[in-house]
Amino acid sequence: MKGGKQYTSKQQLQNLLQQQAAKLSEETIESSGHVEDNKLAELKRLEQLVQINKTTEVAPARARWPIITLLAVTLIIVSLLLFAHVSSTEIELDLLVSEVSFRIPEQQALTNDINASSLGVSGIHEIQMPRSQTKEEQAFQSQDETGLAVKLTPRAGDEQKGSVTLSALIIPAASRIDLSPADNPQQFRLSVKGKGMELSVGVNGMLEIAQAGMPSEQVIYISPKSFIFKSTAGEITLDMGLRTDTKKIFSIQIPVDSLSLFNVDEHTGSDNKIVRHLSTILSGTLYFESLGGKEKKLRFGQEIRFESSKGIIRTLDLKDDHIAFAFHGSVEGMTTGGDNNPVSLMPTYYEWLSSRHGLSLLWGTTLYLFGIILGVLRWWRTS
Repeated sequence: MKGGKQYTSKQQLQNLLQQQAAKLSEETIESSGHVEDNKLAELKRLEQLVQINKTTEVAPARARWPIITLLAVTLIIVSLLLFAHVSSTEIELDLLVSEVSFRIPEQQALTNDINASSLGVSGIHEIQMPRSQTKEEQAFQSQDETGLAVKLTPRAGDEQKGSVTLSALIIPAASRIDLSPADNPQQFRLSVKGKGMELSVGVNGMLEIAQAGMPSEQVIYISPKSFIFKSTAGEITLDMGLRTDTKKIFSIQIPVDSLSLFNVDEHTGSDNKIVRHLSTILSGTLYFESLGGKEKKLRFGQEIRFESSKGIIRTLDLKDDHIAFAFHGSVEGMTTGGDNNPVSLMPTYYEWLSSRHGLSLLWGTTLYLFGIILGVLRWWRTS
């Protein structure tokens, strides 16, 4: 109410000044330019009073919330760009590892036909053994969950050298694959955890057959025959020796998900059991495809984890004591470091925008800063 009275009083003085000035102007015109000194002096005193009223007016307090709000919004936007990470990113991995594990999302052929120098199969529940020179066709079935185990080794006979050929592995959907080199060169272990599968192994010539709990024996097949191995739900393990002339054994462009670069190291003592998850990375490079192919070199034993991963294994090769593979796909929650102190490797929104929309980011930032400066100046002047 007080403020309203002050505003009315000031306006009245201003209006009175305008009226007196207009009236004196009319009188001056009517009198052909004659101005009365006393009236002019009164008008000047009235003008001085209006100016004094303006100069003694109390300036209103500046409203601080607009500038504070603007700074807070700017800080939030900058923080999100610099520290918030994208939820998903596209990567390429080119690695040498001691072991790799992944899931097959849909039924597919994992390998080509493999000519093996030895083949051990465990975890199977039925073996169909073909007829040989000395034995009739036989079938064995497991009575427990561990399953049967058998090893086939080709031998050099008098007439022809024995051979063992594993047909292409057709892996059921949602099966888990674990692949690692064995202790000896040109040998590796392949484990398949799934709903069950069937293996076909072509044999010819002289073989040595060894079954768990039975003495090994040598048999001769004068024509090509096939062993059939069947399993129900569970894990099948293949211990395979490769011939020196073996070339590519794995299919290319294998769709996979749930990629893992760890193995489990267990030590059991009298009082407790120690379980550790160790990185299988020997060396390699991580490429951020969403950042224009930005590279990150990976050290021996560096830990890389994914909350989820989906893509393709471009190539998968077995070396003497390691595995070389290339993976391309989309990942979420990629971190490095220990379990207690993980560090995110996911790109920030600023990195993603800089790589994908650099020009747009430049123009957007320029316009935003210009708007902030203009708004602050306008606020300062009006206040």
